Amino acid sequence: MAYPNFEKEIDETRRRVLDYLKPFQRETVLHVDRLFSRGIRRVLVADEVRLGKTLVARGVVATTAALRIAEGDDLFKVAYVCSNASIVNQNLAKLSVSENLVDQVKETESRLSMQHFFAYINERKAKQDGNFIQLIPLAPETSFNVTGGQGTVNERALIFATLRRHEAFANLQKELEELFICDATQSWPFWKQHYEELVGHEAAYLSDMQKRLQKSTELLRELAAHLCRHGSKHCDRELIGRIRREYALLSIENLNPDLVVMDEFQRFRDLLDSSDESDMGIIASKFLRAEGRENDPPRVLLLSATPFKPFRTEAESELNFNGQSDNDFLDVAKFLSDGNERKRTDLEQAWSNYGVALSQYINETDGSALLRVRETKEAAETELRGLMARTERDGLDEYGDIIHDCSQEERIVADEKDIAAQLTVSRLANSIGIDCAIPIEYAESCPFVLSFLKGYKLRDRFHKSFYRAKDDLFFKRANHSAPSLLWIRKSDIESYQSLPFPNSRFRKLLDDIFYTGASSNQDASSLLWVPPSRPYYGVSVGPYVGVDDFSKTLVFSSWTMVPRMMATLISYEDERRSITEAYGKQHYFSYFDKNAEQDAEELNVVENEARRLPSNRLRLSDAAGKGAALLMYPSTELASCVEWPQYPEEMDLTDLVAKTALTVKSRFRSLLADQGYQLDNFIDSDGRIDASWYIRAVTLMDGASNAEAFFCEIERDESLSSAERHLAEEWRECALKPIQDMGTLPTSFFDTLAAIAIASPAICAMRTFNLCQKGESSTQLLGYHFATAFVRKANTPAGTLAVDSGLSKVEERYSSQWSRVLWYCAFGNLQSVLDEYGHLLDLRRNADAVCHDMIGDNVSRFKGPSLYTMHSHYDVDTLSSFRANPDSDNKKTLKLRTGFAAAFLEDEGGNKSSNHRENMRRAFNSPFRPFVLASTSIGQEGLDFHTYCRKIVHWNLPSNPIDLEQREGRINRYENMAIRQNLSQSSMVPYNAGEDLWEALFEDQKRSLAAEMELQSNSDNVPKLAGLAPYWGLPSYSDGSVKIERHTYLRRYGVAEQRYERLINSLILYRAVLGQPRQEELLSKLSQMTDGDTIRSLFLSLAPFNHSEEIEESDYAEQ
Repeated sequence: MAYPNFEKEIDETRRRVLDYLKPFQRETVLHVDRLFSRGIRRVLVADEVRLGKTLVARGVVATTAALRIAEGDDLFKVAYVCSNASIVNQNLAKLSVSENLVDQVKETESRLSMQHFFAYINERKAKQDGNFIQLIPLAPETSFNVTGGQGTVNERALIFATLRRHEAFANLQKELEELFICDATQSWPFWKQHYEELVGHEAAYLSDMQKRLQKSTELLRELAAHLCRHGSKHCDRELIGRIRREYALLSIENLNPDLVVMDEFQRFRDLLDSSDESDMGIIASKFLRAEGRENDPPRVLLLSATPFKPFRTEAESELNFNGQSDNDFLDVAKFLSDGNERKRTDLEQAWSNYGVALSQYINETDGSALLRVRETKEAAETELRGLMARTERDGLDEYGDIIHDCSQEERIVADEKDIAAQLTVSRLANSIGIDCAIPIEYAESCPFVLSFLKGYKLRDRFHKSFYRAKDDLFFKRANHSAPSLLWIRKSDIESYQSLPFPNSRFRKLLDDIFYTGASSNQDASSLLWVPPSRPYYGVSVGPYVGVDDFSKTLVFSSWTMVPRMMATLISYEDERRSITEAYGKQHYFSYFDKNAEQDAEELNVVENEARRLPSNRLRLSDAAGKGAALLMYPSTELASCVEWPQYPEEMDLTDLVAKTALTVKSRFRSLLADQGYQLDNFIDSDGRIDASWYIRAVTLMDGASNAEAFFCEIERDESLSSAERHLAEEWRECALKPIQDMGTLPTSFFDTLAAIAIASPAICAMRTFNLCQKGESSTQLLGYHFATAFVRKANTPAGTLAVDSGLSKVEERYSSQWSRVLWYCAFGNLQSVLDEYGHLLDLRRNADAVCHDMIGDNVSRFKGPSLYTMHSHYDVDTLSSFRANPDSDNKKTLKLRTGFAAAFLEDEGGNKSSNHRENMRRAFNSPFRPFVLASTSIGQEGLDFHTYCRKIVHWNLPSNPIDLEQREGRINRYENMAIRQNLSQSSMVPYNAGEDLWEALFEDQKRSLAAEMELQSNSDNVPKLAGLAPYWGLPSYSDGSVKIERHTYLRRYGVAEQRYERLINSLILYRAVLGQPRQEELLSKLSQMTDGDTIRSLFLSLAPFNHSEEIEESDYAEQ
C-alpha cells in the first residue's frame, strides 16, 4: 500500500526530471519506460561517450518510481552498481531525483554482505522519514567477490555482532572475536562497540537473523569446530571468506532491489554470466534474479558506451581477452533477453543476416548487395530496439566537428639527448640480460627514466646490478654521461636549476602547457585559475592579459611512471618559472627544507642563505590580518556599487574601477554627512594614515546592526580557527570605533574600495550564490566561507608565487600582500570566473550545495586546506638511491611535490585512494589548480574532466579506436570548455547582473538554431539535433573557432606514426562492423571506399528520437 501523497510527489518529480533532460535524453528515458512497462526487465542504454547516460539513468529512476507506485510498492529500492568509487561519488548525487523522497545509503555501509542489517534498518528509516526511493551503492569487487579474503574490519565486526549471539558460539566468545579481529587490533574496539550498540537495540532483527542462520547450520558447525581445534591462533581467511559469502546471500533477501543500475558494466561483465558457478557468479545471479519474487524480478538498466567490444584487432581476437567470446555482442544480447529464447534467436538471426549481407556488399559493391545490407540492417535495428537504445553524435556532423588533430603539426624529431638516453638505457639493459625494447619505450615516454621506476621490477634489477658492479664498472657498459641522462640530480632540484630534460617530447609538452598562446608572452605559472570564457571587462595589464587560449591539459599514458613523472616535474617547473619571474635568477630559495638531512651530493646554495618558499603572508593574527579581512568580508552595500558593462569591450578594469570609485565615494560622503561629519576633513589632512578606515567604511556602509549580526553569525561558527576568531574580534573593534577617533583616509582609498566591490573573493562569491535558490545559510555567510577558503589558498607557497610572479610586470607597486591578492583577483576577472563555475555546478540548486561543491567541503564543518588544493609527494630516485644497498631501509630518495600538475592513479591505497581520486577529479573540474592531470586507464571511462579542459594528450597510443574515443570522451562532453568559448565569441547576449549569463547564452543559441532550421525548412535535421546542439556541438566551425585539441607528440618516422594513422582511420568506420567477425579485414576494405554517405548509411541507428514510432506490445511481452 503506497504512502499518502507519494503518487502526487512522484508524479511531480517525474515531470520535473523529464523537463530537465534534453529532448534526445528524454526520448531515451521514455523508450526505456515503455520497455519496462511492457514486460521487458533488462534494458541497455549504450549512448555514445559524453552524452549524459547518468542523466538518462536519473530519468529512468524517476519514471520507474512512478511505475512502482502504480504497481503498489511502498518503498522503491535502487541498487547502483559501479566498479569505480570515483564514478560512484560523481554520479550518486545525479541519481538522487528528489531531496524529500530519496534516502541514500552511506558508501561505507554499502557492501552486499552488510545488507542483512543495513537493508533492514534503512528500509525502516526510509519509511519513517517519508522517503519512497532508496539509493544503495554497491561495488562488484567488494560486494560480489567475497570469498577471496577477510573483508573490512567494519564488515567483520557486524558479522561478529550477530554470530556471537548464536548458540553454537556460546562458549567460544573469545575465540570467535579474536578470529574476526585478524590484524585490525587498533580499530577493532571502536567497530565492535559501534555495531554492538546498533545491533543490540534491534531485537526483531536479531530474532529474524537467528532464524535465517539456521540455513547455514553446517557452515556454523565447521566454524565452531575450527575454533575448538585451533582457537584464535590460526586465522583461516578462506573460512572467513565463506562466512562473508553466506552473509552476502542472506543479505540479498533483505536488499531485494526493484531497479538495478549497472554503470560502466563492461568492467564487470562476469556478473552477467548466469552459467558462472563461482561464488561471485552465484551471488550475482541470485542478486539479479531476486529469488523469492519470481513474479516480480528486479528491472535492470545497463549503462555503457562500450557494453561489448565493438571492435577488436586481429591480435586481440587471438588473445581472447579475459576469456570472453570473440563476439561478446551476442553475449550481452543473451543477458538482455533474460531467458526469452524466441527474442534471442530472432536477434541472433537478424544479426547474422546483416553480417553476411555486409560481407557480400564489401566484396561485390553492387546495387542489389547494398539494398540487401540496408534491409538486413533495418531488421537488426528493429530487434535491437526491443532491448536497448543508443544515441550517437555522427548525425550531428555539421554541429559536432569540434576536435582539432594537432598531431601533424607537432611531430617531434629526436635530438642528441633523446638518442643518448635511449642508447644508454639499451646498453644497460643488455648488460644485465634484459630485452632492450621495453626500457627504450620507457625512456621515450619518461625523461630521467631511472628516477621514476618505483614499483617496477626492472628498477630492482637495475639497482641490484648497479650496486654489485659499483660506479665505474657499471658505466663502462654505457657511457659516462649516464647520470645526467637517467637520473635527476638533487643539487639541480635544490637550487631550482633549469633541468636538461633528455626527452624532446616532454620539452614540447612543457612549452604547450606553460606558454598560453602564440601572441602572448605570459607564462601559465603566473595563473591561479583558468581565465573566464566570457570576462565581464577588459584588462590591459597583469597575469591574465593574452591568456584567452589557456586550458587545462589531460594526459593519458599506458605506464604508471608517466603520471608520477609529469605530476612532479611539471609542478617543479612551475615553481622554478614562478620564482625566476617574481624574484629573478639570483634568488636563494631552496626546494627542500634546509634543515633536512642532506644527501652525499653537495648543494649549489650556501646552507645559511637557502630559504623556504614564501607563504602565509596574510597572517590573520597580526596587522596584515586586518587587510586580509577586507578579502573575507561580504559587504552587501559595496556589492551594489558596481555597474557592470554589458560586454567586455565596453569597459576595461581601469575605467570600471574609476566609475565604481565615484559611486562609493558619493555614498560614503552621504553616510558621513548623515552622522554630522564632512568627508573632506579626513582627506589629505596632516593626521596619521589610518588603515582601519577600510573595515570601518565597509561596515558603516552596510549599517552597524547588519554588520554586528554578521559578526555574531561567524563567531558562532565552530569551524573557525583561533586566528579567524581573533580576527572577527578585531573586525568588531574596528567596526565600532567612533568616527571622530579615525585618522586620515589612506591613499587611493576609494579606488581600493572599488576594487573590493569588483573583485573581493567574499563579495564575488556572495553574488554568485545570490543566483542560486535560497538555502539554509545566508549568501553573505557562504561568501565568507568561500573567501576563507580562498585566502588559505592564496596563503600557500603556490598562491604566493603566482601572485608575486603575476604582478611582477605591473608598474603599480602594492604596499601590502592583501592588496596584491585583491588586485590579482581584479586582473583575473574573478567575478566572471565564479559565475561560470557556478553555472557548471548548476545554479538551479540551493546556495549551500553550490558553495559545498565550490569550496570542496561541507561549509558547516569546513576546516583546513580548501578549494581542492591537492598536494602529494612522490619518491624519486637519484644516483645516490642506486648507490645505496638495495636491502637497506635507507633508500635515499627525493620527495618531489605536486600541485600545478597531479597524477590520477589506481594504487594510492584503499579507501583513502578512492577519496583522493575523487577530490582530484573535482579539483581538476574547478577553474583552480591543478592545471595538468596525468592518468593511466583508470581515468579513461565514465569520469568527467571537461569543464576547464579542452586539450588531451595521448602520451602512449591505445591499441583500439574505442579506447581513443573513451579517452576523448572525458573532455568532449556537455557544455564543454570549447563550446563555451565559441559561444562567448559568437553570441551578442549582454551581461545583466543578477542573471545566469551562461543560461542566457545557451538559450540564445538554441533560439538561433531553431530559427535556422525553420528558415531552411529542413525537417530532417530537427530530430538529429534533438537537444544535442548547442550543448554538445555548435554550427559553422571555422579555422578561427576554438576546438578541443588532440595531441600525441609522436616521433617523426617512428612506428607510432603508422599505428596512429590506423587508429584515426578506424575511429569512425568501426561503427559499420560493430560486433561482426573478422572486423579488421572488413574495416580495411571499408576504408578503401570513397563514398562517405554510403558508408554512413551502413551504421546502425538505435536512437529513440529517430524511431519514435510505437512498438507493438507483442514484441515486448515475455514468453
